[in-house]
Amino acid sequence: DIGDFVILRADGRPTYNFAVVVDDVDMQITHVIRGSGHLSNTPKQALLFDALEARRPVFVHLPTVLAADGSKLSKRTGAPGVDRLREEGFHPHAVINYLSLLGWSPGEDREVLSLEELAAELDLDRLRPSNTVFDPEKMRWMSGQHIARMPLAELVSALEPYIDRDRFHASGRELELGVDAIRTRLQTYGDVNDALSLLYPSPAAFQNAHGALATIVGAREVLGAVRDRLASMESWTGEAGSEAVREVGRQMGVKGAQLFHPVRLALCGAESGPDLGMVMAALGRVSVLERLANAAARLPD
Repeated sequence: DIGDFVILRADGRPTYNFAVVVDDVDMQITHVIRGSGHLSNTPKQALLFDALEARRPVFVHLPTVLAADGSKLSKRTGAPGVDRLREEGFHPHAVINYLSLLGWSPGEDREVLSLEELAAELDLDRLRPSNTVFDPEKMRWMSGQHIARMPLAELVSALEPYIDRDRFHASGRELELGVDAIRTRLQTYGDVNDALSLLYPSPAAFQNAHGALATIVGAREVLGAVRDRLASMESWTGEAGSEAVREVGRQMGVKGAQLFHPVRLALCGAESGPDLGMVMAALGRVSVLERLANAAARLPD
């Protein structure tokens, strides 16, 4: 089906198909792995390998990656460049992990793989022939999965360049405990400032929280009792703090939102957030007691 085709232009310059075959022969290439857009070039190149009496490499054609609407992938359709991914704080291994799954599968419904696992599992026989779609949200999820697996000290170090130091001044052990409390809310390193705001709310957030506290029946009594119980703790740990709050609830006959919402609003400026024990461990005894006292003082008797 293939007739004679040009390998040298009139000015002596080689065409693409001829040049890449000569290059592959010279570099002893064994596998040519590329997009399916090159499928039409492959027969011509195979014939050129034969004509040069060189062994044909293994040709592999990957499915085309498309935008969500089925169009060609481009920046306009939501395909970010590597610089932007780095700026937003995507976990580098997660980007490789996600891209590896576009047209390939390790089997057994596994998705989150380390670089070592990818190197061991990658098998060309598992490539899918159909086109695939790039999903930015799935890549964000993948980044969050890799972040969740990071050792705490490594995560803190990775987050440092992304922390807004005009807003957050925690460092050392305080920062480490804070990151441990909010790490499940991170899908990229760039999410760290929004997450840390749950531990260090703005004055406006506290003001809104105090307004919400005024609508909760018995909030002042709950805050006072929790503060007194926490103040009497000998050892300050997150686990002990959580149990102290529950103990107050049992003694006062309150539970659920009536118990935890006032405490969370006083500490974090919101009714929901990270694990309460981890929040108290990150903030430390002095800050926790101070926030509880300030919130209670703003409520009517």
